[in-house]
Amino acid sequence: MVLGVALRVAWALYATRQPVGLHDPTFYTVFAEEIARGNGYRLPDGQPTAYYPVGYPAVLGALFWLADHSPLPDGRMGLVVGLNLACAASSLVLVFLIGRRLFDQRVALLAAGIMAVFPNLVFHAALALTETLFITLALLAVLVLVSTPWERRPLGALVGFGLLVGLSALVRPPSLLFLPVLALVGWWGAGWGWRAVGRSVLVAGLAAVAVIAPWTLRNAVVMTSPVIISTNMGDNLCIGNNPEATGAFQMPPSCLDGYDHLERPEYELRRDAEGRRKGLEHILGQPADQLRLVPLRLFHTFKDDTDGLHAAESYGADPFIPPFRRSILEAVANAVFFATLLTAMAAMPWLLRGRDPGRLLLLLSAVSLVLPPLVFFGDVRFHVPMIPFQVLAAAALLGALADMVRARWAADR
Repeated sequence: MVLGVALRVAWALYATRQPVGLHDPTFYTVFAEEIARGNGYRLPDGQPTAYYPVGYPAVLGALFWLADHSPLPDGRMGLVVGLNLACAASSLVLVFLIGRRLFDQRVALLAAGIMAVFPNLVFHAALALTETLFITLALLAVLVLVSTPWERRPLGALVGFGLLVGLSALVRPPSLLFLPVLALVGWWGAGWGWRAVGRSVLVAGLAAVAVIAPWTLRNAVVMTSPVIISTNMGDNLCIGNNPEATGAFQMPPSCLDGYDHLERPEYELRRDAEGRRKGLEHILGQPADQLRLVPLRLFHTFKDDTDGLHAAESYGADPFIPPFRRSILEAVANAVFFATLLTAMAAMPWLLRGRDPGRLLLLLSAVSLVLPPLVFFGDVRFHVPMIPFQVLAAAALLGALADMVRARWAADR
């Protein structure tokens, strides 16, 4: 923990800068500022929005408000970094606890150690992005389940898991896939009957709904439509599924143009609805195109692990890292990422062996977090929440291999 926090503090002192340009970090901090001022989740001109999930701006907004009404320093990016450091330190502990529960203390220490020095996670400490907070919530949800006996299905654990799924979904919606993961693990791994699976998922699902429902009610009143989490699904689906789609993020006029004459909330609601319609029409009308797009989305999601560096430089709008230093950082980040990814992939058959429910949960949770880009579009940032699960799987395999080497060495002696 000390090593991980120290590295992140050092990087934050070097790389923390005010976001430049119209990118996600700018929008998150602007929305948080409006929340802190008591204006609600709105644009600076007063128009309401639900385009981005509210969770991260709401947490930042609460932190900004607290700083404005207390002796805390009110430098906004300093507060962002403080939140990231707290979440990163918590995530290191959570990875250790999950690793110790599913494997042993040696694997847990190795996984936490890799997480502490993982380059892209260190880069994210200086950014106003959702990943660091989301990782903490997702790991908490998994820890709640693996810390209780699967055969007993205690009500408190299911409720806690559901509450954390709801909170994390308000930060990044893909965590809602943890609910079907629970069903599959309960049925295939823990041997629950269909009724037990149904009851467990129902309890967890209702807890998640209880967290999300107030935001949906807000949208029903403020946005004049009961938007469940956000209004950007239409954009995402259309961007990833249109005749010019490349599998990566783009801004096709066919998806985004033609709405500027409208004001919010109609602007967002119309664009969202029509984007979903256009995307679905392309999927259903040209299903063979998915054979081209899915591999491209996969490539753009996993092609490298340097999104934290690019975001630190406001995606090219504020290039402050010397080119040689940047190339070294990129090389180290990619080497660590691909080494752990390949090791984790090699661990998959071993994790599936014996159908241990906790290990199955670890594997399926990782997979669920990278499924949505295969439907929408790929981006390197989308694989970041999977990294802790990837690291745990890699550490587990390395621990098993070490045992095999030690046993063979002892036999030879």
